Amino acid sequence: MLIIAVQWVIVALCATINLCEGNEMETGNLPLSVNSQNVPLMTRQRFAQLIGLPEGVLNAQADKGYWPMVKIGKYSFVNIALLNKQLLEREFKL
Repeated sequence: MLIIAVQWVIVALCATINLCEGNEMETGNLPLSVNSQNVPLMTRQRFAQLIGLPEGVLNAQADKGYWPMVKIGKYSFVNIALLNKQLLEREFKL
């Protein structure tokens, strides 16, 4: 299951790179023009939208420790900076 989630992250990161080059895609009323390399933290809701997972699935995975999280006060955020670092360090096999 984690492999599938990582694949979704890669797809989402590729999509955000293309979106930041001037192409803007919308999901509902929320534009997805976020460059994830410049955003160190992101809410669970926004991250779920960007990678295309239902919010409940992302919350369950985050609670199990599948996603790097940072708690600030009563809010928890997905640590995008650490996730990017982990994905770049990971060895992928085709």
